[in-house]
Amino acid sequence: MQYIAKKWKSKVIPIFLICLAIMAMVAPHDACAQKCMSGDLKAEKIAYLTDYLSLTPQESQEFWPLYNEYRDKRHEIHDLLKSYFKQIKEMPKDASDKEVDSLSESILKTVERENTLLRLYQTKFAKVLGGHKALRLYLAERNYRMYLMKKYRRGSGKGRGPMH
Repeated sequence: MQYIAKKWKSKVIPIFLICLAIMAMVAPHDACAQKCMSGDLKAEKIAYLTDYLSLTPQESQEFWPLYNEYRDKRHEIHDLLKSYFKQIKEMPKDASDKEVDSLSESILKTVERENTLLRLYQTKFAKVLGGHKALRLYLAERNYRMYLMKKYRRGSGKGRGPMH
């Protein structure tokens, strides 16, 4: 029993931490970030990213449909990862090595899928925006998330949000 628990921890926990780190870099941190994307919040994000990246009208016209497609695909991947994290949480301590290995493999394949998505869209964004702006997009997204977190922590977000 201890052997299984030890093996489980040695395989799954590092993978879990890697996935969390990746999600922290590229994904919204809370469920509200996806569900609370009301019209106002979407408009605010569009304005923020457009300003941060200094998008021209032509760039905006080509960029936003591409970005929305990317965002939707990324959300699908993160939803899948969330389901895996839930499975880890609910996994019995006496789970078989086969179950542990299977879940570990599923997580790794999903992370690889996300990396492939990032590479693909980095190339697409660079074609539309140029390499410099495409690279700055990741910083812009991160800064926007930080801006939102600060805004809602201060209570200046509508309805005081779930972060309180």
